[in-house]
Amino acid sequence: MSTLKRFFIAYDLITPGQKYAAVEDAIAKSCTWYMKLQYSLYFVISRHTAAEMYSRVRAVQDGNDKLAVIEAANAVISTAGNSEKEVFLNLWGTPDSEAA
Repeated sequence: MSTLKRFFIAYDLITPGQKYAAVEDAIAKSCTWYMKLQYSLYFVISRHTAAEMYSRVRAVQDGNDKLAVIEAANAVISTAGNSEKEVFLNLWGTPDSEAA
């Protein structure tokens, strides 16, 4: 069984096209859990690799769109709202810089 991995997925959908629903659906179907942090930024947990996640999302984008899939190892969050921050800290534990 594959290990769960954490990713940030960010994209720009360039006119024409802008298939927001298709991109969100591809993200949702490719992971076990996800959270939309900003309009085009997601935090996801998946058993797929970064390359697999990229391929799944890129398949529904137009050729002129942009996409970044970044595997996350650690996080320190100071600007997120309390509920998002609690989710991140529960997933990754309290970083030393947050405990100080």
